[in-house]
Amino acid sequence: MEMVRTVKVAFDVAQTCVERAGCSWYADALARALASVPDVELTLLHHFGSWCNHATHGGTTIEGVSAPLCAHDEDAARAFWSEVAHEGLPGRPDVVHSNCFDAPAVPGSKLVYTIHDVSFWTHPRFCTESTRLVCQRGMLDALERAAGLAFVSEATRDEFERVLPGWLEATRRPTAVLPGASRHAGGLRDATGERAPWLCVGSIEPRKNHATLLDAYEAYRKTVPAPRDLVLVGSSGWHNEEIHARLRALGPESGVRHVGYVDDLRLRELYASAFCFVCPSWYEGFGLPVVEAFAYGLPVVCSDIPSLREVGGDAPCFFAASDARSLSRTMVELDCDLRLSTSAADRSRARHEVFAWRKTAERAVAFYRRLLAQPDPAHS
Repeated sequence: MEMVRTVKVAFDVAQTCVERAGCSWYADALARALASVPDVELTLLHHFGSWCNHATHGGTTIEGVSAPLCAHDEDAARAFWSEVAHEGLPGRPDVVHSNCFDAPAVPGSKLVYTIHDVSFWTHPRFCTESTRLVCQRGMLDALERAAGLAFVSEATRDEFERVLPGWLEATRRPTAVLPGASRHAGGLRDATGERAPWLCVGSIEPRKNHATLLDAYEAYRKTVPAPRDLVLVGSSGWHNEEIHARLRALGPESGVRHVGYVDDLRLRELYASAFCFVCPSWYEGFGLPVVEAFAYGLPVVCSDIPSLREVGGDAPCFFAASDARSLSRTMVELDCDLRLSTSAADRSRARHEVFAWRKTAERAVAFYRRLLAQPDPAHS
């Protein structure tokens, strides 16, 4: 019987060392899933290329998994990666997997570059100039250096091909779709009470479309006799001065509670105690909070965009991202008709079964093995 070769994977968890958003939670969860896959020797990289952290104590750690950069300060990390550009990573991992939009030179290893989205090209108004430049630089480096590209959704891969038509075919660059999944085991929500709130999870920035949600919520409150509160969870992003001013102007009687960034335990509590999850985004690369809402059996209402159609299937109630009246009507219907909200919750629970980090990790390892079995098109 032929022995299966162990794959040595150096995995970027640099973004997990700071306040976490979708990309860093993706890296954290995929790292943990990879650690449980047989025949994978995993190493965690708490600094990655030009992403060098002031401190790493909050970053992902996994018992029994090597984390050689965890003790490096920022200066030591920069010196380390300067040497890597010429000498390669110590131990010569087979694969180096980037998750933070950086594509450093890693001689002697195959670079896998995760593309979470291409909004910095397709929707630049949703980015700061500095963010756009960082992401663009990383992407352009990846087009030159990466042995393979990992997309978080088919929608993101399709959008990449619209931006760079024919590039994948012309360069013979292998790709894989490695979707996210819920980080939470989930369970039945405790939403039997009349006070269970609406929940929205996402950083406060324009692409998350909180303005449309607030417009819809105000109309909903005027329509139902005992409106539920709306809880907004998420750190402060960028270009958000107007929405923050609007939130500050809302009094306790508005029903809107912005709780800001919360730790994972508190987030689980908020999912479990919600009535319904709302995702009004203009743009998402994947939509991790939607899948997490499925895990709790929450009815889901979300904007009708390609990535959320792909992730949601027939489970959510969809609305056009610009149509606050449509969103408000859906909120009223779900609140006032138990049959509708129960049916939506049942669809969510069924959809949750489609996604699992174990499946994604197995796909990733199969992709690594495919890359190792063929010449690197980035250098051929």
